[in-house]
Amino acid sequence: DFRLPYLADYCELSGERLKLHRKLWEHATIFQVFRERVLSKTPTPKVLGFGVGNEPLPRVFAALGARVTATDAPSDMPGVAEKWTETGQHADLQVPFAAIGDGILRTEPVDMNSIPRHLADGSFDMTWSAGSLEHIG
Repeated sequence: DFRLPYLADYCELSGERLKLHRKLWEHATIFQVFRERVLSKTPTPKVLGFGVGNEPLPRVFAALGARVTATDAPSDMPGVAEKWTETGQHADLQVPFAAIGDGILRTEPVDMNSIPRHLADGSFDMTWSAGSLEHIG
């Protein structure tokens, strides 16, 4: 997969350096699914990312015209500061809304064990998680 064109496309859009790394492959694969199955059918898709941390996918999707809701654990949630903030993996959700390219990026703190109804209403064209859903209770 690291030799396929979509990986180079993702690296160019995200600003990531091409390297043999599992997380890069995960992000590039999610990007390719978005491009093939969502963006090709809906010019302004509505997408939702769970536990995005500082990954580039929300910015990439917004730059391609998506309306993105990017979530991460609330900063005041027990264990967040100890586990993710100090390692640089926790998203800074201080900017709740931004226009990026042709799209919109909105951030929201979400406790993955209590997903709000407005995020579980079936209105999203795609949801993704590259490292959070497998860790919740």
